[in-house]
Parts: sequence; structure tokens; C-alpha cells
Amino acid sequence: MQHRKEINNSVMKKVSLLFALLAFGLALPPLSQEIISKEIGNMVNLNTGRNTTHLEITAISDPVNNLAAVALIPPYREFPNIVLFEYKDDQWQRVFEGLSVGIQDAQSGILDLHVTGLGVDLLLGEKDSYAFSDIEVQALVEDSEKLNLVIIPYQNFLHMHPSGKSSYTIDKTNFFALASQLNDRYLNYPHTECIMYDLPLIKSWKFDFVDNKYRIRVDTDNEQRWEITFSGVEGKFLADKNISVK
Repeated sequence: MQHRKEINNSVMKKVSLLFALLAFGLALPPLSQEIISKEIGNMVNLNTGRNTTHLEITAISDPVNNLAAVALIPPYREFPNIVLFEYKDDQWQRVFEGLSVGIQDAQSGILDLHVTGLGVDLLLGEKDSYAFSDIEVQALVEDSEKLNLVIIPYQNFLHMHPSGKSSYTIDKTNFFALASQLNDRYLNYPHTECIMYDLPLIKSWKFDFVDNKYRIRVDTDNEQRWEITFSGVEGKFLADKNISVK
């Protein structure tokens, strides 16, 4: 009898924990269209030299723990096509680091800020190879908001353009390796500029939590399958991030 009682107590504790977790999830207020429009709208530089700057929200995920994701068609290249929001301090807040999913060298029709004179690709001193975790890169990205700039590190250069009302970053330090994995023709492109990194559209996607990791799976309209995993958000950035494509 004592053994059965211990088992029952254990089961009841697990059930109570499950209900507590469900109650916490249900207690989260929805990520409203108003918050999304405001936060993502503030990221857009409206002074592109074009009459219109088109941005289209295509999908909003359900909350996964305390995170939610928004998929979109960006107004220009070097803008995330997936933006994450974190629920903390009793409100939804945009995560500073966005995600850019998909690579193609064919022209998509999405505006390239280099064409309008706003986008610049540059090197940081003598440095010609970058990791997102580099102290110099992190410091520069951290300061970009104060400078009204967007700084996006690639493997062999940094992309920079003026920000909108708020800034962001995208980790593209493995994009050359990913592109070369997709097709060896990318090896023939210049390594120190982003001419080849146009953007396909997101065809389908899923945001979930598997094996203690957040996971985003994306199929693009140019037949690529991307998977991004990370353990959570630390400050402005995604922790333990891994990006793969096939």
C-alpha cells in the first residue's frame, strides 16, 4: 500500500506540474498584430530612395514557451524574413537578432540597398574573417543601435546600412559555407560583398521545441530546407544557435 501511495503521489506531482505549465502557457497574452506592426515597422528604413517600401507579414506562430515567431516578405535584402518575439517583463518584446532563411543568386525583385547607395560592405581593420561570437563583432553590433546603423556580419565582410527607428542584426557568418554547400558555383563569386545573397520566399515553416531546443524548420520556394536551432535568448542574441541547410 505504501508503495502504491508513493506512485500515486509521484503521478499527481507530474500532473500538477503539467497543469501549471499549461496554465502558464495559456496565461500569455496573444502577440497582437498591433505589436508586430509597430515593432517590425520600426525596423524599416523608409528613406530608401524608392517611392514605396513593401513589407508583408505572412504568418505568425503560436507561442512556444515564451517565444513566438513571425514570418514575412522583407522590404529589402539584409532584412530578416523571420522575426522573434520574447515574452518577458509582462510584455512581448522583439528579439534584436533576426533570422534570414534562404539563399539564391537569381534576382528575386526584393530591393538591394546597395543599388540605392545605402548599403555598404566593408572590412573591420585588417580582419577578413568573422565569427558572430568575435569580441569586436559583438561590440560593433551592440553599438549599432546607438549609431542608427544595421550591421550584419558575413564570413568575410560586414554589411552596413542606416537603420529605421530601431536596429537589428542577422548572423550571416556561415552563409558562404552554406551557399557553397548548396552549389559550388557560389565559390566563383566575390567573397567580400553580398552580391550573390538574394532571398527566396518562405513556402512553409514550423516553429517548435524539441530536445530542449527551439527549432525553426523552413522550406523555401527555391527548394531549400533550412533548420535553425537555439537554446533560448541571451540579451540581444540567440544562444547556442545552429543553422543547417540542404
